[in-house]
Amino acid sequence: MIEALHHPDVRDRQAATTWFARNTVAADKVVPLLLRGLEDDAMRSDYADALRAYGPKATFVADVLISLARTNNPATSSVATWALMGIDQEAAKRAGVK
Repeated sequence: MIEALHHPDVRDRQAATTWFARNTVAADKVVPLLLRGLEDDAMRSDYADALRAYGPKATFVADVLISLARTNNPATSSVATWALMGIDQEAAKRAGVK
């Protein structure tokens, strides 16, 4: 399933993000790939939902999500904020991310 996260076919990426949202395994390997998926214009919300599902297991990317939440790209900022709120609300509050 890890390979499917960056497969060219959007259906494969959707299946992978759904699977990882339900089965939050291998956070150290999967979470960075989900984070990169926030740049996928076709599926950034799917990647953000999967990141949220990892919750506290994904706190090691909170600082990156804070940076993305502060970007000038509204689509990226929005999904990064959404993911961060599901992972570490306290970090979001401390950083002033709403």
